[in-house]
Amino acid sequence: MQKLFSFAVLIRIITKFYAHDWLSKRPELVVAHNSYRRLVDGVQMRLDGFSPYDGDMLHCAPMLLDVMKPFIDHPNVVFTIFVIFDFIIAELLRMTASIYLKSNETDKPSEHCRICNLVMKLLSAPDFTPNVGIFWYFFTEVFNHFRLFFLWVFQLNVFVYLFPLTLTLRSNAFLLLHQFLILLSVFASYPTMTDSAIYLSLLPIFLSLHKYARWTLVIAVTWATCVVLLPVMWRMWIVSGSGNANFYFAVTLCYSMAQIFLMTDLIYSNLRKKATMERGSIAQTDTAVFVFK
Repeated sequence: MQKLFSFAVLIRIITKFYAHDWLSKRPELVVAHNSYRRLVDGVQMRLDGFSPYDGDMLHCAPMLLDVMKPFIDHPNVVFTIFVIFDFIIAELLRMTASIYLKSNETDKPSEHCRICNLVMKLLSAPDFTPNVGIFWYFFTEVFNHFRLFFLWVFQLNVFVYLFPLTLTLRSNAFLLLHQFLILLSVFASYPTMTDSAIYLSLLPIFLSLHKYARWTLVIAVTWATCVVLLPVMWRMWIVSGSGNANFYFAVTLCYSMAQIFLMTDLIYSNLRKKATMERGSIAQTDTAVFVFK
């Protein structure tokens, strides 16, 4: 392995001194987003006080300009850094391939489909253990000969909203991603309250939408109530036996409702803000504000 690495370094050094100019101009290798010459020009433009992104010259990430700025006047240092990272990537690929080949040698043939089996378990939802979702209660009540039909309905339901949400929020990709996270939390086969931690932690990003929101208090109170009542209803149902599954499921429905209210309120707030910016002040009572311009 050491001899192979030494030979690879030698090849790169020879290429650096004898083929650099030719290779750096080959269209098969150099494109807009990986051109080193454009990167050098972009760093120099930024040092001169100009934005390298005003035209269509530079297409690399802005962070790359900051990373390469200290080394841009030292081409040998840049070459050394590229060689080091090249070998790190090569070693990671070697380790990945080695692990994969060793796992193929030790795994039984029947275990090759374990990922597919896991996905099918999530889609078919055979486990009816109570959780904060809507699957478990419904499929314990539905007749078996209707189960497959409603399973398709529930699993495909999440995809129904993809196109209208994408059309409505096409100008705000991050909010669209946030809406998809809420959807997945609501319609997952086995959701937990920790699923909502991701999109709740991102809510401060949309602080500018707060003044356009309508149901902030309702959502907050519903959420807090569900957090308090879920363990209470569980104890009444499972521990003391003074309640039944309906008690617990009623709270999970309220929890799902709070998530849906949050989702719709964010969409409304975004559309209302957009309409206010484009059309001027709009009355708070006007709830039918949809901007597709």
